[in-house]
Amino acid sequence: MLGYLGEKKRCKVYGLIKELTEKFDIYFVNYKNSMLGVGGVGTVTRALLKILPNLNMVCYDPNYKISEGDSNIGNVYTVDLETTEAELFHGIYAKLYLWPVLHNTFSVLKESEIADARVAFLNCSRCFAEKTVEVSKSDKNSVYWINDYNLACVAGFIREKNPESKIIFSLRTPFGVSTYPDFFEKDAKILVEGMLSADLLTFHREKDVLHFFDFVERHFDKDPRVEINWKNHTL
Repeated sequence: MLGYLGEKKRCKVYGLIKELTEKFDIYFVNYKNSMLGVGGVGTVTRALLKILPNLNMVCYDPNYKISEGDSNIGNVYTVDLETTEAELFHGIYAKLYLWPVLHNTFSVLKESEIADARVAFLNCSRCFAEKTVEVSKSDKNSVYWINDYNLACVAGFIREKNPESKIIFSLRTPFGVSTYPDFFEKDAKILVEGMLSADLLTFHREKDVLHFFDFVERHFDKDPRVEINWKNHTL
């Protein structure tokens, strides 16, 4: 994105980022190791490393091993997940259930098929939070930057362990607006409560923000704890 800015604006942004990193340690929490991986998140992460060479990465990567060349990809901290539980967490609950529902389509899974996967989702989310807080002991203040829907609950678990944490949650997935399966009420509560534990929520597009409002109105319209302000819009 910075490539589209003029030279003066780009220099200003670089200056602000440098100032930010002098005050804080940034911990980017992503399910996969995007410093080595492929796809959009990997491309952006590696570009970010040119600006933030000391970027810390917390991820699940059972195949990652430290080598001499790793000094060029920042600091990578891997979360130790049991293989079967990781598959339930990401391969079943996130990919086959949450992804289609949040993209305004329907999951082929029934409630009985996702009960164990939901438990694994919460267990693995807690493991991510514990690892992130564990490795972030430093003299600087830490900022936890959590990426996408499959880690939506991590912010809440970090907040439990460290109430004063500075947390950003970036949703790179739209919230669908179709009729949800009845049993999704439980999952909606889990996801939204996790996300609202962050200090800052970011979205891809304006319509994703509006879809999020719709999501919250559907499932939290009678919850007095929830109030969201955006462009003079309050829920």
